[in-house]
Amino acid sequence: MQNNSINVSGMTCDSCVGKVTTAVSSVPGVDDVDIDIATGEVTVIGDQVDLASVKAAVEEAGYKIAS
Repeated sequence: MQNNSINVSGMTCDSCVGKVTTAVSSVPGVDDVDIDIATGEVTVIGDQVDLASVKAAVEEAGYKIAS
């Protein structure tokens, strides 16, 4: 399994974490999602995960990818 991390801005509460977790979990190949709300780091665990799809899912949930 591989771990990939992206930084997401705009998450401020547990509800935000839940929305991002649900969105990212729906991407094919994602087995688990770990979010550090303090840093905005979203770690995606799984094989053959398309990061572009993960980023699109985050944005569709209403959050931005931090640069």
